[in-house]
Amino acid sequence: MKPIAVLILLFLSIQVQAQPFSPEEIGRLKKQAKHITIIKDKWGVPHVYAKTDAEAVFGMMYVQCEEFFDNVETSIISRLGRQAEVDGESALYKDLWSRMFIDSSRAVALYQQSPNWLKKLCDGYADGINFYMISHPGKKPKLITRVEPWVALMNNIPSLEGSNISETDFRTFYADGLGKSLSFHPAITQEHQESSGSNGWALAPPEHRAKMRCC
Repeated sequence: MKPIAVLILLFLSIQVQAQPFSPEEIGRLKKQAKHITIIKDKWGVPHVYAKTDAEAVFGMMYVQCEEFFDNVETSIISRLGRQAEVDGESALYKDLWSRMFIDSSRAVALYQQSPNWLKKLCDGYADGINFYMISHPGKKPKLITRVEPWVALMNNIPSLEGSNISETDFRTFYADGLGKSLSFHPAITQEHQESSGSNGWALAPPEHRAKMRCC
C-alpha cells in the first residue's frame, strides 16, 4: 500500500468542523468560571478550589492550558490521529498508528452511555480547555479550536517508540509488506526500558487537604 493510499484511508471519513462558540456558550463558561478559584503557592504549584468535582476538573484543565497549552493540544491531536494536519505527510504513519488503537466513535458512544456524574466530569474537562481558548484569543491553536467532552474518554495510545517494532518496520509493512507477503516479522528486542510517569492530582474535602500531597 502506497503512502497516498494511507492518506486516503485516514481522511476518507468526514471531519466535523468545530463551530464557533455562541454567545450563550461563552456566557455559560464565564459564569461557571466564577465559581472556581485557582491559587498558586510560593513554589508555583496551582491549587484549585471548587464546590463540585466537575468544577475542580474545569479548573484543573484551565490551569493545565495556562501553563502547558501546547502539550495539551498536542496530546489531543495525537489521540485523534490528526497530526498530519499539522506536520504534513511525514506524520501519516503516526496517525495511522493512533487510529489503530483509538476509535473516536466509541468514545462518543461511551460518553452518551455514561452515568450523569461521569458526564459532568467530562463536561468539566472540555469546558476548562474551551474557556482557556475563549479567554486567551491571542494564543492561536495549531488545530483544535473546540474540545468535545467525549475526548476525555479516549484511551491512551501505546508509544510506537516504546513498542517492539520501529517506525521503519511499521512503514515497511504498509508501504511494501502487504504487496509482497502476508507475513511480517518485526525485529524484537529484549532491552529493558525504565518505567516513566506523569504528574499526580489529589482531590479531597477541606478536612483532608492537609493529608493529601500532589507529586
